[in-house]
Amino acid sequence: MKRWLSFINALVFTFSISISVFSCQNCHEIPPIIPIALKTVIINNNLGEIYSGQTDNPSSEQIKTALTAGGKNANLDLNAISIPVITKTNAKIIGDGIKYTGTVIINFYNRNFIEILTNIGAITSLATDNGTLYVGTKNNMRNGSLYKSIDGITFIEILVVNGWIASLAVDQGIIYVGTETTISTGQLYQSSDGTNFDDISAQANIDWAVMSLIIYENKIYVGTQSFAGTGKLYRSNDGIKFDILVEDIGKVLSLVINNGVLYVGTGNHSGIGILYRSVDYTIFDQVLLVSSIIKSLAIKNDLVYVGTQNSKNTNIGQLYSSSDGTSFLEIQGITDAVLSLVVNNKTVYAGTQITDTTGNLYKSTDGTNFNSEQGITSAVLSLVVNKKTVYAGTRSAIGWGTRWGKLYKSEKITA
Repeated sequence: MKRWLSFINALVFTFSISISVFSCQNCHEIPPIIPIALKTVIINNNLGEIYSGQTDNPSSEQIKTALTAGGKNANLDLNAISIPVITKTNAKIIGDGIKYTGTVIINFYNRNFIEILTNIGAITSLATDNGTLYVGTKNNMRNGSLYKSIDGITFIEILVVNGWIASLAVDQGIIYVGTETTISTGQLYQSSDGTNFDDISAQANIDWAVMSLIIYENKIYVGTQSFAGTGKLYRSNDGIKFDILVEDIGKVLSLVINNGVLYVGTGNHSGIGILYRSVDYTIFDQVLLVSSIIKSLAIKNDLVYVGTQNSKNTNIGQLYSSSDGTSFLEIQGITDAVLSLVVNNKTVYAGTQITDTTGNLYKSTDGTNFNSEQGITSAVLSLVVNKKTVYAGTRSAIGWGTRWGKLYKSEKITA
């Protein structure tokens, strides 16, 4: 119990407001305000005094009514945060003993992330382009789907593939979709209109599973894996002709580019992960060697973050960081498998897996201290930022070969 309470307290976000209230008739003592679990209230700044017609057990609707009736510009959403609780009051009787004023402190137990899409396959990849959100899934052992949303509310299925969608990259309306049909085979799809997709694997001479994709300065980079635990990294300037930059470096599972410097995260069948760094895209220097495969990469203000997953126990891993891209330190406090990473402005998010269907989403504003976000308890397979909103793709259940997922988005809180 003490451990649970400590966890709750760590996530509490506190707002203080002043409330003038009316007590019950013929009351000569101050009626107690009982701690209760309400749904959500987002309260703007400078509300001042507000009024409520019930003092001993106000409901969320009554608080909403009181704020609105008081003429305050309160942005009230009863579903965005989970539990505000009245914890104490400092009230005194005035006048005839019927009216009294008091200060009520409301603690908001902030959920931070809310579900926006359910009942689809495990969300294995996410991408955005000019505000449009793309969601790639693994529906079962035989196929995956690609969904598109312009408003973040309505999602349309635009592609169904054999196998599952392992990687996505979108830029200026050009969509690339990488798949894995078996552990060693896959396809690379391309679309210029978001409706019609061409399998360009043959013309690109790609016959292995496409595990990572990234677009940088109008060039597409493609990372693959083979059954033997090797991989190749391709690059194309036009989406037609693909050249091999490097091969036989292990399965190419993650890619990131910052200021022209390319980082390549790999893993082999022995469970060893190597991070390569290249300035000229010809010479690839080994800058990190770990006993887990490198599943995710991200960069924040030249700080390089590396997420790993142990190949023998897939539920554990590490998170590393480097200020120069060559010397790395392990970040303490995260022992789950780090499957996804993303940076939103100055904040780093790390999505993890504890079991096949459970995990955490960690957040850090200083790049060193990470705290778990409230609202997500599923394995976080993918992360992306769209218009300063963070989206998290998860796997929440497994049954008969189908791994179902949910899509979450961060909820901005105003106070």
